[in-house]
Parts: sequence; C-alpha cells; structure tokens
Amino acid sequence: MKKPNLAKQLTALLFTIIITSVSFAEIIPVSNGNSSKYLPASEKSMSGDNQDGILICWLDEANNGSLFVQKIDKNGKHVWDGNGLMVEQDLGSGFTASADYPSIYSDNEGGALIIYRKVLPEADEIYCSKVSSDGSIHDAVCLSSFYDGSN
Repeated sequence: MKKPNLAKQLTALLFTIIITSVSFAEIIPVSNGNSSKYLPASEKSMSGDNQDGILICWLDEANNGSLFVQKIDKNGKHVWDGNGLMVEQDLGSGFTASADYPSIYSDNEGGALIIYRKVLPEADEIYCSKVSSDGSIHDAVCLSSFYDGSN
C-alpha cells in the first residue's frame, strides 16, 4: 500500500484555495466616469497605526487633463465621491508612462498627499495637493516651476 505524499496533497489544497479565491473575487470600480483614465498610482491609507483602506489617484482626459483621487475602505466601499474627487484640472497633455505617474502618500490621518506634474505652454510645474480624510481638498502648493517637469 502506497502512502499519500503530503507535499502533493498540500499543493493540491493550496491550488484549490487560490482558484476558489480568484473565482469569488469582487471587482470594485474606482470611478464610474466615462472618460479615459491613465497612469494610476495607489498607496495604503493609514490612520495612525491602522490601515483604513487604499488610496488611488489617476490622470483623466476630462477638462484638458485632470487629476482624480479615490479612497476605498476595507469593505470595498467608496469613501469619497463615486467618480473620485477632482484634485486639479487643466494639467495639459503629453504625459508619458515613463515619467508622469502621480505619486500618492498617506497622511497617517486617513487622507492623502499627491505630487503631480502640470504641463503648461510656458513651463512644467510640480505640485503637491492634500486631501483630508473627509474628502476636502486643500489648495495645491507649487514645488517646482520654470524647470523641466522631471526635476
């Protein structure tokens, strides 16, 4: 009589769990808007020492290039507006995947800090915007101006 191979049984069990998990995974739309979205970035949202969701930002083709942000809680629900919050518009065009992803960081209070590029005819500028945990957007601060936007 042959003894069952424990390693093979564990491998089969692991594959069964993975396949079951994937087949029951829920797809959560980050934004319900119809315009094209580009260059997404994400970060864990922290409130003190506790993770309270995930922060996601992206560039949108609407309004001559716009920056949007969304927070999804641990239960997969939108914390902010269903289409995301518009942080800034008129960012310009000509963004590339190699250099222009916005950067997003948790502020450790359930909100976000986002650093992004604005392409203007006269200059490239780098900005930072803060979004509070309640979804209020603070005035952007220009971090760099009159230089190449990749500095």
